[in-house]
Amino acid sequence: MKNRATGKTNAKVVESTDAATLQGFVYDNTENGAEFYTDEAAAYKGMVGVEHETVKHCASEYVNGIAHTNGMESFWAVLKRACHGTYHQFSRNNSSAMWLNSPTSSILVR
Repeated sequence: MKNRATGKTNAKVVESTDAATLQGFVYDNTENGAEFYTDEAAAYKGMVGVEHETVKHCASEYVNGIAHTNGMESFWAVLKRACHGTYHQFSRNNSSAMWLNSPTSSILVR
């Protein structure tokens, strides 16, 4: 999750990508009434207390007004490149060895 105002990114390893897990992460890391932008993943549907807009990647839509996921897509691309250079694959075993600060500041690998 990236805060567009501060540029800070918050990410964590999760056991599941179901609605309860992903929506819980959103609620734990946003204020009531926050604007939240995602792709069309079903797990984010029905969120209460946040302004939620989506882009439809399946229809080749990557920007919908101010809604886009480009900042997070960039974050994951940088993370994957850093991981590939050190571990050659991303897995649960090596994810705990990485601390994520933000895509623009640093990715520290132990």
